[in-house]
Amino acid sequence: MARYRLGQQNDRQAYYERFDDAEFDRRYAAVRELLEERDLKALVVYGDGGFHADTIGYLLDYRPPFATYLLVFADPDEPTTVLVGISNHVQYVRESSVAEDVDTMLPDPAGTVIDRLREAGVDGDRIGLSTGDPRYGLSVPHDHAMQFEANLDGELVDVTADVTRLISVTGPAEREVLGRSATLLDEAMTAFETALEPGVTERELAGVLADACAKAGGALGATFISSAPQESAGPGEPLPWKQPSARTVEEGDVVTTEISAGFRGYKTQIHRPYVVDSEPSREYADAFAVARETYDGILDALQPGNTARDVADAMAPLEHSPYKNYDVLVHGYGSGYRHPFIGVEESNYWPGIDDSLTETWTFEPGQVIVVQPNVATPDERVGLQFGTTVVIREDGPENLQTYPAEFVRV
Repeated sequence: MARYRLGQQNDRQAYYERFDDAEFDRRYAAVRELLEERDLKALVVYGDGGFHADTIGYLLDYRPPFATYLLVFADPDEPTTVLVGISNHVQYVRESSVAEDVDTMLPDPAGTVIDRLREAGVDGDRIGLSTGDPRYGLSVPHDHAMQFEANLDGELVDVTADVTRLISVTGPAEREVLGRSATLLDEAMTAFETALEPGVTERELAGVLADACAKAGGALGATFISSAPQESAGPGEPLPWKQPSARTVEEGDVVTTEISAGFRGYKTQIHRPYVVDSEPSREYADAFAVARETYDGILDALQPGNTARDVADAMAPLEHSPYKNYDVLVHGYGSGYRHPFIGVEESNYWPGIDDSLTETWTFEPGQVIVVQPNVATPDERVGLQFGTTVVIREDGPENLQTYPAEFVRV
């Protein structure tokens, strides 16, 4: 069906692990069931890389690093189409994914989508559109939206929230890969702990993490590392910074971490505070006690059938403490950073911030959730983060990490 392709047929994909056809049959059946429920003849998925590529990754085993369209049709006999953003990915996508019809979107991305919908005879029907994060109202680029409105006779229906719910429930094959991700992250954190001593820099610690992940067959993701003196830190200094610095760790320091790692695109995340050649100060011990109590309460609330409100209620130890919360406490994870996002209003998360998808969220077996209480004194001179990745089972949450859940002394 492909209009053209680059390169020669090859067997390079045999060197890569991938999900089998039965797993993709399961995923496409779920998508087509959604299309039937919403009376849609096709689903148009737009992704532009990063966190907004996970729906395409879910359906292709290919996570685009730049603008890409995926078209899935309610009629299973109509080939799934991928329109990639650059020509040298045509062969790569065709050989490594389950796509049947692969082409570039250039020079007219929206026009190419419209032509494919017309070719399938659905351009006058109801068509689902799945884009980025529904919190932000992210959609297709403005010029694309104008072309769709002017040239499609049917109705475009935003089903981003529906698709987010659908892909949030992992199957057994995905959970096996997530287990591999958690194992390599445990190994990376063990290597980090071994390397953490006075004289090492934050950037050197990040290198230790990256090396350990690579040796285990995975890849390092978020690498938030901050080191600061327990007693004389400046405002914000001990909070998890988004890039490790050239600062040298010293005796008595507290080191905060938020680290993620992935295997085949599926990530787990862990958060641990460390104290170097010392014991936690009274201020840090008290802060960790609040984080730990909140963490335990959230885990107790992550039961199948419970709602985001149940989890939000479990944040009470932190909300009623003298500390402030500067980040989300709970978010979905796995192959992407997604709903639900539960925090407090002051940190711009639900409850208190308008997020209709989180507000109506019910937890189900198979969902993968990051729990990450973060606490800081009002002046931000003391702060830490503590958390892990769990998968919800029929009987409650299962911690995917085996690395010690504690304030680590090194």
